[in-house]
Amino acid sequence: MMSSKELEKAFLKGQMFMLLSQGSSVREISRKTGVPQRTIRHWRSEDFRLKRKEGAGRPRRTSSRTDRSIVRTVLENPTLSLSEIAAVTGVSLSVKSVHRRLQEASLVNRRRPSILELTQHHKDARLTWAMNRCHWRSPQWKRIVWSDEASFHLKEKDDRLTVWVRSGNKVPDHLSFPKIQGGGGRLLVWGAVWRGGRSELQIQKETMNSLRYVDVLERHVCPIAFELGDPSTDWIFMDDNASCHRSAVTKEFKERAGIRTLPWPARSPDLNPIENVWSMLKRNVRRKLLPGDTIEQLRSLLQTEWGALDQTRLDRIIDSMPSRVSAVIKEKGARTKY
Repeated sequence: MMSSKELEKAFLKGQMFMLLSQGSSVREISRKTGVPQRTIRHWRSEDFRLKRKEGAGRPRRTSSRTDRSIVRTVLENPTLSLSEIAAVTGVSLSVKSVHRRLQEASLVNRRRPSILELTQHHKDARLTWAMNRCHWRSPQWKRIVWSDEASFHLKEKDDRLTVWVRSGNKVPDHLSFPKIQGGGGRLLVWGAVWRGGRSELQIQKETMNSLRYVDVLERHVCPIAFELGDPSTDWIFMDDNASCHRSAVTKEFKERAGIRTLPWPARSPDLNPIENVWSMLKRNVRRKLLPGDTIEQLRSLLQTEWGALDQTRLDRIIDSMPSRVSAVIKEKGARTKY
């Protein structure tokens, strides 16, 4: 026997179906019945699915055999364009039809990323690093100050090269291409982020060396102590294994300033949250950078957009560290989606 709640739900569903058949909108039904719009949409998708009438609409241009051929062609050669896929199948198809068949097979088109090659030695070091910190929780990661350098070009490389992969899968390494430098001039920047704050953005044209890096530490890292406390006890500084970061001059300065450094596995940008911050900054700058802009305009835009970054988003990126560590362990030290 149905309970009173079940009877009420059945009555409201029946009332909803009747109103839907009369052409009432979800908003109108919600107003008349008192049922939230979200619940009405859920009931409609759950119990009121309209099936396509047999024979209605334009006949499908491809057979199941052709559909399998399209998918097999893409899996064998993921770099083909839609028009090339249509030509290979031997059937007169539009690129939209090919795209629909691939979507039905959960195949999506993704940009071919540029990656750093990982040897087994690199993978072992990354796995060891992750295993040593798999027990860390939010309080430990909040104490890390993440830093890095990045370059910004007036003319960025072409990111429109794409490949087909299964939805949810990363692009295989053998389909990636080496990193290339753009043209038209560039600026090198240094920055640091931590949960709840960020440093000033250091912008320069010259390549970073030990003396310039020590100057950055003195002017931008040491003042962090006013906000986060004693660097020798309250927080840990992260920089990668670039030569200027690990030189004798830099090590001596860090020791005198009491700056503790987080050990870092080589070739691990996917473990550094600031890499995602650079991506955000590049997207924001690229949207506002005009073709005729100069280096000085790029410099001004970088400072403006760095200050305009949403700290809440930066905090969420930093909060992803436990997931990053778990991903490295799952991949046994190999590259992760981050």
